Amino acid sequence: MSNNRGGLVIVLTLALGLALRILPLPDTLQLLNPDWLLLIFIYWCITLPDRAGIGTAWFLGLLADVISGQLLGQQAFIYCLIAYICLRFHQRLRLFPMPQQMVIILLLLFLGKTVNFWVISLYSQPIEGIQFWITPFVAILFWPVLYLLLRQLRRAYHVQ
Repeated sequence: MSNNRGGLVIVLTLALGLALRILPLPDTLQLLNPDWLLLIFIYWCITLPDRAGIGTAWFLGLLADVISGQLLGQQAFIYCLIAYICLRFHQRLRLFPMPQQMVIILLLLFLGKTVNFWVISLYSQPIEGIQFWITPFVAILFWPVLYLLLRQLRRAYHVQ
């Protein structure tokens, strides 16, 4: 029964991440709205790699594509790429101290932004400017708090 409840906790946190991703904010505050869905999914990939996989990343990426109105498969590819790296190195990532983990997560987010930039430039869409590249920095500032909150939630509900 704890696995079912644990699955529900994972789904609810990812749903919250999806809701935060589409949160309507003024243009000035939109810069402070990182890809919450991806950050939460990275957490689950690192802590419970058997519960969060490439298929889940593809599904979440497609949801993000549909909700954000981007090219179908664009975010899905990025989520799968980042998920693969997290799943491949999850044992190392979760043992890193928080500052080192933040650097690795920042690099992963920049990898995602670079692929996103490349895909956008292929179909000649204008890039939003500095805001496009600053969101990984904002996201990484939220990572320690998000990590601690999700860890506490995982322990409280015995998610395994």
